[in-house]
Amino acid sequence: MVRIHPAESKGGFSTDQPLEEEIRNKFPNLPDHIKIISPESDISSYTLAEISKANVIYGTNMGLEIAIKGLPLVIVGECIAKGKGFSHDISSKEEYYSLIRKGFDIKLPSKNQIKLARKYAYYLFFKRWIDFTSLDTPVTGKKLSRELKLNFNSISELKQGNDTGLDLFCDGVISKTKIVQN
Repeated sequence: MVRIHPAESKGGFSTDQPLEEEIRNKFPNLPDHIKIISPESDISSYTLAEISKANVIYGTNMGLEIAIKGLPLVIVGECIAKGKGFSHDISSKEEYYSLIRKGFDIKLPSKNQIKLARKYAYYLFFKRWIDFTSLDTPVTGKKLSRELKLNFNSISELKQGNDTGLDLFCDGVISKTKIVQN
């Protein structure tokens, strides 16, 4: 199965190069065993992940969630989960074709790999990602604005203590240290 990211049609982001159209243009007659799940489908990506022999991703944050659930994860592109020790990372076409010939016969992640995925998720979501209350990136319709919306009316509103994310960022830049939340 090929699951097209739901954001292609259900809002949040848009694309000038819809994946389903690209696949059908390149492969007009897909074999019966290859199914495309369109972005409009209400089928849950999580359900698909749970019933799949292997979950092959190329650019989604869902890879981290797949790893945390202890499901087999193959990464063929660039995403936040790649190279962290809890996925099977593909680095070449030959390696991918070899995996296909083996029928995606990969082992489930070990308990240690699942623990590593959970630790990385905690670090990423609670330590590394910083919320700036004074800034916003609005989503309008299906497009993510490339402009920041300023959530303040004067510079005085940016003084220390009014936006903890901004304070953390500025402290890191000034002290030349890694910017991580406590």
